[in-house]
Amino acid sequence: MWRYAIAVILSLAAGTGFGLWLGGAGGGAMHAHQEEADLYRCPMHPTVVSDGPGSCPVCGMDLVADKPAQSSASGERAVAYWRAPMDPSYTSHEPGKSPMGMDLVPVYEDELQAEGTVTIDPATVQNIGVRTALVERRALHRTVRTVGRVAYDETRMTDVNTKIAGWVEQLFVDYTGQMVEKGEPLLQIFS
Repeated sequence: MWRYAIAVILSLAAGTGFGLWLGGAGGGAMHAHQEEADLYRCPMHPTVVSDGPGSCPVCGMDLVADKPAQSSASGERAVAYWRAPMDPSYTSHEPGKSPMGMDLVPVYEDELQAEGTVTIDPATVQNIGVRTALVERRALHRTVRTVGRVAYDETRMTDVNTKIAGWVEQLFVDYTGQMVEKGEPLLQIFS
């Protein structure tokens, strides 16, 4: 009987030691998960991974830190609040219906961002060609290229009308906009 009791005690001690050893391995896995959180990935190319912040060599986008999803103790995502799908300004602390009669949708804690943060969907960023750069102080200048039309000052133009029938024999002014002085001959008419 004593031998049986000693064998059970040794088995329990060995199992506990083995469990602690496995727990240490699990702790190592947890440590590996924390290290994984220190990795940075490209939002458009998830295969591009870096140990620190930088830019994606493929598309030039800033790399983002991997963040494990926040979850509650039961393993489900924690709901911060509920909001109306058609009116984001209508919020509630519990599920229900919006004033329009639609079911409220949950907003999870891992989706919340700092006040005033602007986010753009990665696909949209790729499509519109967003580029980022460090803030720096420098002089701004802009070159504007446009088309224009040169027009004459109509207040300085004069029309000359002949009151006789005939044709022009000789023309002394031969292009539009040529400058002439008062009393200078313009043309010779045969009538």
